[in-house]
Amino acid sequence: MSNSAAAVSPIDCYARVVREPVFRPYPNPSFEWAAEHISRGRVVVPIPFKKKLPIIKGWQNLEISAGNLADHFNSQQQNIGVILGDRSGWLVDVDLDSPDAVKMADFFLPQTASKFGRRSKPSSHRLYVCKDGVYRKFNNPLTLASKDEGDRKNACIVEIRTGKGKQTVFPGSIHASGESIEWVTDGEPLQITFVELGTSVNRLAAATLLVKYWKEGIRHELSLAVAGTLLRHGFSERDAKQFIRAICFAASDDESSDRMRVVEDTAVAKGMDGRTYGLPKLVELTDQKIVDAFCTWLGIGKENLSAKTTASSEERFKVVCMQDVMAEKIEWLWEPFIPIGEFTIMEGIEGIGKSWIGCALACALASGAKLPFHNGDPHQQARVLLLSAEDSLSHTIRPRLESMSADLEKIFAIDEVFSLNDTLDVIWFEGVLAEYQPKLVLIDPMFSYTAGKDLNAESSSRPIARKLITLAQKYNCAIVGVRHVGKSKGLGDPRNAGLGSISWRASARSVLLVGQDADTGERAICQTKNNLAEQSTLSIGFDIIDGKFLFNGKPSVLTKERMLAQAKDPDAKAEQSEAVDFLHEILRTGDKASKEVEREAKEVGITSYALRKAKHILGVESFKKGGTFGGDKSWHMRVPGPAEVVDIREFQHLQENRRDKKSYDNDLVEDVEKSASQQVQQDISTSSVDVPDWSNATCLCGEVGKVGHSCRNCGEIVLDQS
Repeated sequence: MSNSAAAVSPIDCYARVVREPVFRPYPNPSFEWAAEHISRGRVVVPIPFKKKLPIIKGWQNLEISAGNLADHFNSQQQNIGVILGDRSGWLVDVDLDSPDAVKMADFFLPQTASKFGRRSKPSSHRLYVCKDGVYRKFNNPLTLASKDEGDRKNACIVEIRTGKGKQTVFPGSIHASGESIEWVTDGEPLQITFVELGTSVNRLAAATLLVKYWKEGIRHELSLAVAGTLLRHGFSERDAKQFIRAICFAASDDESSDRMRVVEDTAVAKGMDGRTYGLPKLVELTDQKIVDAFCTWLGIGKENLSAKTTASSEERFKVVCMQDVMAEKIEWLWEPFIPIGEFTIMEGIEGIGKSWIGCALACALASGAKLPFHNGDPHQQARVLLLSAEDSLSHTIRPRLESMSADLEKIFAIDEVFSLNDTLDVIWFEGVLAEYQPKLVLIDPMFSYTAGKDLNAESSSRPIARKLITLAQKYNCAIVGVRHVGKSKGLGDPRNAGLGSISWRASARSVLLVGQDADTGERAICQTKNNLAEQSTLSIGFDIIDGKFLFNGKPSVLTKERMLAQAKDPDAKAEQSEAVDFLHEILRTGDKASKEVEREAKEVGITSYALRKAKHILGVESFKKGGTFGGDKSWHMRVPGPAEVVDIREFQHLQENRRDKKSYDNDLVEDVEKSASQQVQQDISTSSVDVPDWSNATCLCGEVGKVGHSCRNCGEIVLDQS
């Protein structure tokens, strides 16, 4: 991060941690606090307890030193005032009266090491040293004009307090509310010119005027009007964004990223034809007096406020002709799995290796290495930003990266968990993206950064997903969110496997499933959604051996169906093994009538389902036999060639998968199906039995299919039962 004063990091612009106030339990608080202020070159004045105005006549010229301090401050409870201006070393107090001004102060005011306030308004006083300082007071014009005296007393937004006749009640005192006035940061005031300080306070006051108007329903239009006004009157795009970010924070607008896009679009429109909203629209949405004060404080020359707004009221939306839209080529971080400028989800069960894969991606990008089965050239070396809520950076993340020989200088991490629901947190996050410009952002796990929202509700999940998409597009990076899948694994459907609302998957342009075979333990990555290119049919295998991550050089045969299949319980496996042993033994001496096999299986407690699976495992053939002298043909079973007892685990790819019964979407499974069908046709054509016709028939499981083909439900060869 740059240490240059001219290039302040966006992070440094937003003070998010309010330090604990400094409390000093002096035995004689008033006397000793006053003595401390004097030791710092400040002129003090006694003020009655819980009051803020001196009662001594001629207090402006009062000379109190260490020698006569006891004459004015004794054992009685008193408040302590400090005279501002040249008498106290050109001291200036920026007094924030409005709660909204307190919230936004860190967005505008130069950072000073000297701040104080009370518990309900911490950091509401900020001290500076400014030799050319001038007193200024900023009032809300509507509140000041109120008929209610109480309202008028609360009209002040902010004061620049300095000069003759001005003093402020300092720490060591008690506010009228009973709260103690305490230091937040007790350092030296920042030395600054009044031009810089005055400009900052003017902008803070102007922004505060608009907070109460920043309401749902008009926020977009209001941000257009503010952006247009600022950009047309000398504000840079960066300063306009800062101004609107502050308002979004104070108004709890959780769509600040969208408001930033408004500024960008307005800047483009201004550069092209000047058609932007401006002051007339601002008046329409707020109030004439508010806009007058806004313009005065920002030094904006007033436009003809009676003129029509630039944009037609009948054309509220941005409408473009497709002829004017330039088609853009998709940029890939890992083609076709992870696009740049988009949001990708990587999901899988707990402990499957998702975090390891994230480290592998980070390592490859930081070193410029090519990822496996990448369809394009390797991406050039780039930075990576890690958000890891569950794994320790020092105990887990760094050792994993080192095991892959990662270029650690290009990999960064935010070492704290924040919330994408919190406006200020999002602003900080965006500041980090702007500062470090990563090409890959990994959020692991994603839901650790979405605290306080019902993630099963579309209304809660879509706004967060939109923020991530907006940030990915704005900073041209790939954002990958890691999430777990449910225990049911979506009942085999990848669309329902991931936790949270289906809108998470809908918002992502690519979804990657990380899983393993429930029986063999083989692990792989496959793609279950791709909106930007043809969905990949590859499964990319990987292993984690002795604390090292390895991608496999050849495609894996593991499918998403196997990844989402539930592991069989031991009893089911035992039953299947028993069925295999039974069928092998009964057919060991030759073929046997199907009805006889089924009867004997039932007698020993083997289910029809287990028997059908055993037929597949052993490759048992079913055929018609008999009828030589006019008798009816009957179905028989036989094992072709020498029959062997086999381990069913070696044939899991032939067992049931819970796929869509009406379609096959994986080439590997289609090949298995075709191969089985071709083998059946070949066997029938070379046998001495009648060749069945390839008409429709009903499988034993009840599914209708083609005779001689594998059943799309259970995988059994469909036979003519007529």
